[in-house]
Amino acid sequence: MAQYTDYKSILNAALDKYTLQGFELKEEADDFIVLYHEGEEILRTNQNSHKLTPAFLQCECEAHITMCHGV
Repeated sequence: MAQYTDYKSILNAALDKYTLQGFELKEEADDFIVLYHEGEEILRTNQNSHKLTPAFLQCECEAHITMCHGV
């Protein structure tokens, strides 16, 4: 499993400002991308999914913050 923790990585660059708020992406088993917030799994999706865009990932981050943290 590849792990991308450097802000300059391609995966985390897709998260933009959300990386600084504790979100990170990890590649798992060469098929899946997993979105985490402070170690909690938020989303697991196939890397080949047509919906997997920076805008989609950022929307998922915003939704998580709003629903789970009331911000």
